[in-house]
Amino acid sequence: MGDNAAIIALEGLEKYKIKKFDDIDLKVNPRLPLDTKANFLKGSGVTY
Repeated sequence: MGDNAAIIALEGLEKYKIKKFDDIDLKVNPRLPLDTKANFLKGSGVTY
């Protein structure tokens, strides 16, 4: 079993080589919640 990041990067590279792109347009959010109904838990260094 390999590193997931490496596998995802390789898949992206292979799709880039054959010019297969998706129309995904996401706003960058480093704290994007996985569950929008879950309570926000303030982590280390978070001041808001």
